[in-house]
Amino acid sequence: MNEESPFCAEELRDHWSFPPGLSYLNHGSFGPSPREVLQCRAQWLHQMEQNPMRFYTRTLAPALEQVQEALGRMLGCHGRDVALMENTTAGVNAVVRSLPLEPGDRVVTTDQTYGAVLRLLQQECRRQGAELVVVPVPLPLDDPEQILQAVLQAVDERTRLVLVDHVSSAAALVFPVEEICRRLQDHPTRVFIDGAHGLAMRPVNLDTLGCDYYAATCHKWLSAPFTCGLLWVAPQHQGQVQPAVLSWGHTFPGNIRGWVDEFHWRGTYDPSPALSIPQAIRFLQSVGWERFRRHGHELARMARAELCRLPGVEPLYPDCEDCFGTMVTVRIPPGDALALQHRLGRKHRVEVIVPNWTSDRFLRVSCHLYNTEEDIARLVAALREELG
Repeated sequence: MNEESPFCAEELRDHWSFPPGLSYLNHGSFGPSPREVLQCRAQWLHQMEQNPMRFYTRTLAPALEQVQEALGRMLGCHGRDVALMENTTAGVNAVVRSLPLEPGDRVVTTDQTYGAVLRLLQQECRRQGAELVVVPVPLPLDDPEQILQAVLQAVDERTRLVLVDHVSSAAALVFPVEEICRRLQDHPTRVFIDGAHGLAMRPVNLDTLGCDYYAATCHKWLSAPFTCGLLWVAPQHQGQVQPAVLSWGHTFPGNIRGWVDEFHWRGTYDPSPALSIPQAIRFLQSVGWERFRRHGHELARMARAELCRLPGVEPLYPDCEDCFGTMVTVRIPPGDALALQHRLGRKHRVEVIVPNWTSDRFLRVSCHLYNTEEDIARLVAALREELG
């Protein structure tokens, strides 16, 4: 399959294991893997169980290097600068807990930052006596330039870290990370991009982006198995970053290869999700990166337009690719968010997340290769019924 071949989401859906009648519109939270990727993981598991001694002492080290190389080609960087993690949160923890802060230093982030990451920043700033500055992102948003200006205005000579999303979780808002990095390239602050939703959804070239750190989760839009992610660290900072759990720090054979060994050799664990990342990359490449992004974005546009025709439903940003990609969020009338989410799943068999990160109530729609216009129509009909 390539960019010019006919596209059929119904056929692509067969690559996943969804039961009949389910409209799954929450790939952004828990993105299941296509069958090819699950089969790849099963093969790695079989190899591991068949001869653990051979696997851990002779097979694993070169296999992990191949995963790094595959991610390096995808992300426009050298594979040796990529450490394999369980998820984005693990990568953020490693960097933030290793960051040298002093009383009076400032850390800048936004109110779109993922809750677990915000909690970590709050704790570390309290522990080290630094000031955490949480910048409000204006919603509804008129132009991504508003995000850029809000972040830049909060940065001063005391700022040591700026942490922003590539694509925010709750609002599904694309941040102008390229421009943020460019505008801060001569500032002594370090820039950390939370790419949990950016990986695969947006093109990434880390050699030219200009950030200091980039963390991502591979089980979201890339559709690798659960519990695998990555942390990219600019070479000049690699000696400072330590994992949350300290182990031997070198491969099972004993050879020390680099900073990533502190993360890769943390004791006996199941590396099969990470080893399946190259297969996930090959799967999306076989479809075509731009076809995947275009299909998801067009469905997200449709969801935004149809949902906003319902009474009390409002958009959060303009209809453009600079604001949202394969995932979109709208504001819906107030009420019990979790109860609505459960009813949509149990009663209507439409799985979607109803985030409630402020006093308002929202609905976020994630669209992957297996989704169709019928899924959007089912969601709209279900929400129309639930909202009365």
